[in-house]
Parts: sequence; structure tokens; C-alpha cells
Amino acid sequence: MNPGLPAVLRLRPGRGRLSLAALVLTLPWALPCSARAESARADKPVVVVVPVGQGAALLPTAAVAQSITLLIERWGNARPRLVYPPPQDPSAAIDSASARQHMEQAEEAFQALEFDAVRQHATAALEVFRAEVASGGTSDGYVEALHLLAATEFFDGQQDAAERAMNDAVIFDPRPPAQERFNPTVQQFHQQVLEQASDEGHLSVTSSPEGLLWLNGRLMGSTTETRALRPGLYWVRIFSPGHAAWRDWVRVAPGEPRQLSVTLESDTQQAEPPVVPAARRRSEGQALPGAANALLREQRATELVVVDARPGCNPQACTLVVGHSSAGRWQADAVAPLDRPLEGTAARLLRGTAWSVGGATQSTAGLGDALKTCVTDSECSLHLRCRRGVCTRANSITRRWWFWTAIGVSAAAVAVGVALPFVLPEKVTIEVR
Repeated sequence: MNPGLPAVLRLRPGRGRLSLAALVLTLPWALPCSARAESARADKPVVVVVPVGQGAALLPTAAVAQSITLLIERWGNARPRLVYPPPQDPSAAIDSASARQHMEQAEEAFQALEFDAVRQHATAALEVFRAEVASGGTSDGYVEALHLLAATEFFDGQQDAAERAMNDAVIFDPRPPAQERFNPTVQQFHQQVLEQASDEGHLSVTSSPEGLLWLNGRLMGSTTETRALRPGLYWVRIFSPGHAAWRDWVRVAPGEPRQLSVTLESDTQQAEPPVVPAARRRSEGQALPGAANALLREQRATELVVVDARPGCNPQACTLVVGHSSAGRWQADAVAPLDRPLEGTAARLLRGTAWSVGGATQSTAGLGDALKTCVTDSECSLHLRCRRGVCTRANSITRRWWFWTAIGVSAAAVAVGVALPFVLPEKVTIEVR
């Protein structure tokens, strides 16, 4: 028999078709179910939570607004966003056209593998985009420039510089680089950086007086906590009523707690975000003001919750008021005194609010033990657990993306195992032609 001649494998009739059908039927189970979970999350209505306390009342209203955000997230009926538009930096001329020109030249150099030219033009564009971020603009250009720098360093063999640039991009936007610009190797490198430990850095911020803290444009709460963060570069803002905002870029290193102590300068002319004074003038049944509607459009949200305070409020003693909008109009306020833990105060405020989820209005007072204050699990109804002083829905593992991904992978493995005997022939026949 000539070993160079082709061999033909004969399969039993129908078994190939049967195995193919088995695999096709199991494909829906093998799909990454994390994407399905993300899609389900995207279908939930977005609720914007805004603290609107004036003067010394801003800090306690911000703290309770943060607790309300956590409770809504934990309950799972909506996607809450804690928002307090940060004070804008003094307007400065930003040459976006020049930055885009530098990016085009950098991309052309990247295609020609002229890495030094890429660094020169991408770095010049990055400085402009950083100024755009600092002025409250979009971070898209900033992230694109970092992606290009990361890919350049990666292909030039500069692994540390590549990881640093890609990580700084991930901090602002975890989405992968554009597929039309970068090949799959860059996508895989992004995924590798994304999966690295994300809480190895710590940032401790204190300010005098105490104020609100933003990281990369996101309100994090007050300047009284040490936060575990992904190491990298952050745009930090600190603001307190009656004082000028402090802002700067701060790099957090892994394993090295970063201490940041700031003294805010007095500035009585510092203006509040437009939505704040507009929300203070609310009344039941009144249509939302233009500033509130603009904020909802910007956040792609359907509902607005504002946390206000009665006159005389301060961080030690305060009577809090929560206003809630539904169908474009203000609903009745809920009132509760500031108490510890803050989750208890937040729960009492929510229970007294007419709460609409997905367009269907319901009263949280009719949710049984949901949002009830507690000490132990025994004080809550079945399927609820006492978490930080409040009865909330237990987080079943069936609501985790990794659970359904594991189920999908297991189903695919079983399908392959069942189909494999049909794929392999019982007897191999070798014919010489």
C-alpha cells in the first residue's frame, strides 16, 4: 500500500447529520450568558439620584443619596445613578481640531510601523484630550489616544509601558479598542489588562472643609473614606459649598496607599449646577423644570430622585426630604430624620415615596418587609436578608453572570461528549485509489 495516497474515512450513514443536529440544538446553551445578563440589566429603567442640600446640608444629603443609590441597586428593579454635576473648570481654549490631526498622523505612522512618530503625535493629542476631560468634556478622544499608545508600545516590545497605557484607558472606559482599527492581538491584550486585579490601589482623600469627591467625573461621595481602586491615573475633583473646586490628575500605585490632603479656598461666587436650585423649588404635581429634564436626557433616565433637607440641617442633625418624579411630574415628598446607619434613613425615605418602576407606579409601603430596618435576618420576610440594617432581596447565585456562563459551558461539554461517539466511525476503512 502506497502511504502517500489519500485515505478515505467511511462514516455510518446518518450519524454525521445526527451529531451536527445535536451540536446545533445545544448552541443556545453554550452562548456566553453574561451577555444575556447585561442585556437584561440594560432593559431596567435608569433612576438618577441627586443630592440638593444647600450649604452645610449638601454633605448629609449626599451621604443619604449614596445610600439610596445602593438600596435601589440592591433591590434590583432599576439602575440607579448618583449624580451631582461637578463644578466646571474655567473655560479654556481646547484645540480639538489639532488633536484630531495629530491622531490621524499617529494612525498613519502606526500602519507604517513608525513607532517613534506614533508616540510623538499620539502624546500631543493626548495632552489636548486630557484638557478636554478636565473641562468636563467627553473622554472618547482620551481613551482612543491611550489605545493607540498601548498598541504601539505592545508591538514595540515595551510591555510595561503598554500595560500602563491600556490600564489608564480601562479606568475611564472598559470597552475594548475598536475592531476596525486594531487586530485581535490588541483586543486580547486589552482583555488581559482588564482581567488584572482591580482593587490593589488605595486612595485616601481628606479636605478642609469636608467636601464631595469625584473620580473621572463620577461622584463617589464625601471626602471621608479610603477607597480601594484599580491602580492608574484618575481625574480628581473636590468641592464644598462656598469654596472653589480643587482638581488635579492623581496616579494611584498598586500596593501603595495614596494620601491626598486638600485645603479648599473660599469662593462665594461658586455657582451650583442648574438642576439643584430648580429641584429645590419643586411642588407636588408640578411639571419637571427644564434643567431636570435636561439631566434625565443626558443620563438617559426616566425617573429623578432628589435628596433635600429642611432649614438648619448640618452633618450632626438634619431632617431629610426626598422628592421623586414620575411621568414628568413631582410626586409627594417623604420626610425622615438623619439617623445611623444611613441605610436605615434611606430605607425610611424610600418607603414613604410613591415609586414607579418601568412605568408602573407602586408604593414602596406595599412591599412588605422590603427596605424595612432590621438587626438580624429573622426580622425580615422569606427571601429577604438583613444587609447593613435594611431588609433587602438576597443575591442568589442564579442572578450572577458567571453562574449561567458556567451552565452554558457545562451544557456545551455534555453535548460534545454525547455527540462524539456519533462522529467517530465504528470502523475505519482505508481504500487505495
